[in-house]
Amino acid sequence: MSESQFDVAIIGGGISGIGVAFAAIDRGLKVVIYEKNKLAQATSNNSLRIIHGGFRYLQNLSISRVVQSLKDQNFLLEKYPHLIKPLPCIMPLNDFGLKSPIPARMGTFIYRLIKKVCGANNLASPIVLHRSDLPQEIPIVKTLKNQYFLHWYDAVIRDIDSFHQELTEELKERGVTIKENSYINDLSKVCAKKVIDTRGPWLDFNSKNKHLVKAFNLVINTSIEKDYAIGIQSKNGNLYFLVPRDGATVFGTFYKNFSGNLEDLTLSEEEVTHAVKDLNNTVPNLNLKTSNILKKDIGILTAESIVDEKPKLYGQEEVFVENGIVKVLSTKYTTFLSQGRKAIKYIDNSHDSNKL
Repeated sequence: MSESQFDVAIIGGGISGIGVAFAAIDRGLKVVIYEKNKLAQATSNNSLRIIHGGFRYLQNLSISRVVQSLKDQNFLLEKYPHLIKPLPCIMPLNDFGLKSPIPARMGTFIYRLIKKVCGANNLASPIVLHRSDLPQEIPIVKTLKNQYFLHWYDAVIRDIDSFHQELTEELKERGVTIKENSYINDLSKVCAKKVIDTRGPWLDFNSKNKHLVKAFNLVINTSIEKDYAIGIQSKNGNLYFLVPRDGATVFGTFYKNFSGNLEDLTLSEEEVTHAVKDLNNTVPNLNLKTSNILKKDIGILTAESIVDEKPKLYGQEEVFVENGIVKVLSTKYTTFLSQGRKAIKYIDNSHDSNKL
């Protein structure tokens, strides 16, 4: 097949590009993906691997995002049960404020109603528990003074390489042409009826604010908790998660402003030391050392703004058109399929037309 016969060319083979490809082939379009390296690597391969159900969005009353996350989480759990498993989560609650027992109970009530309407029943609904009702085998809870905790279920990708490989094979089986190690410098020379650019931080655009943020997680050689993910808020307001992974623990996510070369993404010794110090100040009796670090998962995200050196990430995918190119800007993994469908809606399906 010559490239001019493709209905859609997707630039960028991260998880966003994969989502767009599925949406395009569901509409019967002929698709090619151009990826400068390997499919679903870079930032897509370096997350906490959590498929969340959108409970966090209730604090901003973003019901549509809750619904979207719930539906996508439910679908992924049903389709890939061998690769995605339920993940019980616990977070200590404050005595006062938005993250205290009364607002949390209101949130759990609203969330249960949304789950019922969506038919998302794969996971148990969240609940507020007194510390005496928590499973006693969670060691870290014993070190915390909080009296109440939020207990909920998300999901986690057990083997992200196998998950990405299965997505890739499914795309190939359904006729998608995948061109890895293919760097596209000039989008105007791409031979396809429509072009969708999903390159994330490498995306060129003028109509949106763009701030680059280095996001990273630390994988340490100690199993803090083998079954539960635990969310703990630091003294400076950052929320960190401790996620079990194959006998190790992943801490994250940390964010740092980034202005360097996107092709040379590293962590400085100072950044790692600062992250370890912040974790030790947040988690009682952790006593983490840099020598405990097995791996550093690093990626680049795009933020809407930077306030007091803290990034405000794009909370929801942004899909827009510039110079005839559909562009997808996203920092979310869970909703990659639904945001792909949103992007495809920007394509004029009359194949003989190049007008958006």
